[in-house]
Amino acid sequence: MSIENSVRSFLCGIGEGSKIYFVGETDKNPLSYKAGEPITFKLKVTSENGNVSVPYISVHCEGDDGCNSDETIAANNDGHFYFTTCCKKDGFVRVIAKALDENKGIIKEVDVFEGGAGADTDKIKLATETPVGYFDFWKKLRETASQIPTEIISEKQIDYKEGYVVKEIFYKTTFGKFLSIILAYPENAKPGTLKMKMMFMGYGVYKTSPICLPDCLGVSVNTHDVGNFLTEEEYAELREVYKGYGFNAEENKDPETSYWYKIFTRNMQAFYIFKDHELLNKKDYIFCGGSQGAMQATNMALHTGYATRCTIHVPWFCNMWAPEKDGRMRGWHPDTSVATNYFDTGLAASYLTCPVYIEAGLGDYICPPSGEMAMYNSIKSPKMIRFVQNQTHSYFPKNKQYYTLCDGYDNPDYHYGE
Repeated sequence: MSIENSVRSFLCGIGEGSKIYFVGETDKNPLSYKAGEPITFKLKVTSENGNVSVPYISVHCEGDDGCNSDETIAANNDGHFYFTTCCKKDGFVRVIAKALDENKGIIKEVDVFEGGAGADTDKIKLATETPVGYFDFWKKLRETASQIPTEIISEKQIDYKEGYVVKEIFYKTTFGKFLSIILAYPENAKPGTLKMKMMFMGYGVYKTSPICLPDCLGVSVNTHDVGNFLTEEEYAELREVYKGYGFNAEENKDPETSYWYKIFTRNMQAFYIFKDHELLNKKDYIFCGGSQGAMQATNMALHTGYATRCTIHVPWFCNMWAPEKDGRMRGWHPDTSVATNYFDTGLAASYLTCPVYIEAGLGDYICPPSGEMAMYNSIKSPKMIRFVQNQTHSYFPKNKQYYTLCDGYDNPDYHYGE
């Protein structure tokens, strides 16, 4: 039987929707290498039914030091694949591996491995500098948001989860058609008992989701002035309307003309509407989100002045000047400009005083690990970062391997979303 047919037989055996995938590790903690030190990877192909025999893999390596290599590797006698790379300066090396058949063609049924490792990770610093007038800009934004009258355009209760009150509320705003919120809290909550938890969305145009937690007043803010319970056809049409938002170079010449200014003014408006809600204990203010949501959560945690915790996943917009100034591998984000400096996630994080929890992927090059690490290193408050091997921005391995750095964080067993 050919390798490709062998792989397909595994798929048939483990049922529709199951996958065959790589499991990979390095010869030591992938965050602990020194610049120039050999980094040895050990990979195998497996499934829910056990290991899968594959004759070859292709391996592409590139790094923050400018390294770039490709090779084809045959399976070792133990069924694993071994290869060695390095990063010659502080930074990360990126590894992409694909399963190959006897003819060295790609076996599409096997998930691609995308991982990496870091060298001298404690030396990775922020390249984004604090712009002149940074705090004055945010003060003005707060003042603008706080002066928008609280006026409800529409409010409807949503049947979402038993025991919770969930409402979709549209508020009048001066920065779009409306401010779109989903509010959620336990139906038996007593005044003065709940934490405030604000959640923000990743990049795109879609619905936000309620935060239904027994001890929280959940405020989920839609990035745009759109509804949260539209049809997929309606969201598809809206994606054309908002296509490329935040990337317009002309708008990004000034932070006050950028789309990000509109987003954050609405975010801040939402905070002022709910910060003194009668159900809140007025002590706990938590900001959370993933990707673009993490970028929003971090900036909001700093600039509201109320944050008691910030928990973020694969944070976007981190250390955006690193490719130009430090030669690091670039992720996906708008071109750096006057405007982007004011919203850089790493820069905001460097001024936080609350505990910060971060999760990131060693194979994520939407939000490169060097940017996440630069942000972590800049944080002066209690902090923890947890990297996952073979995790990209949207791919999460079945067997997560966590590699953690912690400095004073009070809950080292926490995972994002708990």
